Amino acid sequence: MDEVRRAAVDHPVSNTANAPDDQGRRGRIDLAHQSPLALGPVRIEPALRRVTREDGSEEFLQPKIMQVLVALVQAFDAGEIVSRDDLLERCWHGVVVGEDAIDRVIGQLRRLCHSLGGAYYLETITKVGYRLV
Repeated sequence: MDEVRRAAVDHPVSNTANAPDDQGRRGRIDLAHQSPLALGPVRIEPALRRVTREDGSEEFLQPKIMQVLVALVQAFDAGEIVSRDDLLERCWHGVVVGEDAIDRVIGQLRRLCHSLGGAYYLETITKVGYRLV
């Protein structure tokens, strides 16, 4: 799995949409241009919307769920927290949606984390945002 993480670092995405801006914020998440990521033994392939577990079993995620997962993994790698506003900007591209839309995606990702054996879980930081731990 270290090879996947190295590949993502050694071969950065050709566009700069996910590079942090002057204030440390990242741009919109475009799944088609995301390099594969690793979360411990789990391989995440955003362009295919596929999560592959250590045992080789696969799960395919809805696009919005994958976008939020990518945002959380990128924040995890950087030691950051992702706010709801960041998620709205990066994953919903600024479109106004109800609170339940984010809650639904977070709930799906919590179930995914649980199905991965509990090595990671999604923590809510009250009045701040979310992070993988």
